[in-house]
Amino acid sequence: MKKSISILALTLSLISLYSQDFVTIENNEIHYEIMGSGEPWIVLVTGSGLPLNSLDTIFEALSKETTVLRYSRAGLGKSTYRNMGKDFDAMVNELQILIKEFAVPEPFILGGHSFGGLITKAFTAKNPSKVAGLLSMDPAFEDNWEVLEPFDPGIRSKYQNPLEYFLKTYPDRAATHEFESMVKVYNSPEITEAWFDYPSSIPHFVITSLKTSDAPNSPGRGSNEIMIARAEAQYRSIANSNIHMQVRIIDAGHEIYKDQPQLVIDSFKMLINLVSR
Repeated sequence: MKKSISILALTLSLISLYSQDFVTIENNEIHYEIMGSGEPWIVLVTGSGLPLNSLDTIFEALSKETTVLRYSRAGLGKSTYRNMGKDFDAMVNELQILIKEFAVPEPFILGGHSFGGLITKAFTAKNPSKVAGLLSMDPAFEDNWEVLEPFDPGIRSKYQNPLEYFLKTYPDRAATHEFESMVKVYNSPEITEAWFDYPSSIPHFVITSLKTSDAPNSPGRGSNEIMIARAEAQYRSIANSNIHMQVRIIDAGHEIYKDQPQLVIDSFKMLINLVSR
């Protein structure tokens, strides 16, 4: 009898450790996964066009440290897409509803990759009391044109239409709409401050890629000079935080969590320890 109770307890423990399902947000079924236990929770936000499994290299390892939630935005991965388009505010709102749906304990840590770094910053600006800290993995930056046009005067026109390399990689409607919404952010300097102005009391770490060879034909990643300019832009995006850290990695590409997963995991662990004091 005692043995049966022990097995039942173990089974219940495993059930609470990992769950995946769908939650309805704005008429779409959003695929999510939760793994681990403890606080502060980490909520992971993927880059433009990328589903939740793009973060496989860090998800399970982080769940051994605390509770981790990841999801695929509408139209990505297994999530449905019944909308006619996407805009930046809608994607931030999607994250807000998801966090509310699961009553994620506050404050929590947000981790964003690429375009997801802009989404997490905008969420924090709207909900500063909910966020304990930010970790951005080679994030996009709102002053994209100002940074990159000195190196490529025609870069703005290249971004105005979905790029050939992007459509070959993510040939679906939702991903294209995400890309277009990112360009709209770059084209909206008049509202950038309102989107991304979060309190300086929130710690912010950034891990920066300096590698050019993973995307030699991608606008904005073609030379060492451009990569340094990108790194400096990413640093400016965190410098307002009273506690901030940038790690620049020469041998990691844009999907930095694939090339250097342990470094990303260790950075999250450092942030957990910092905000848990």
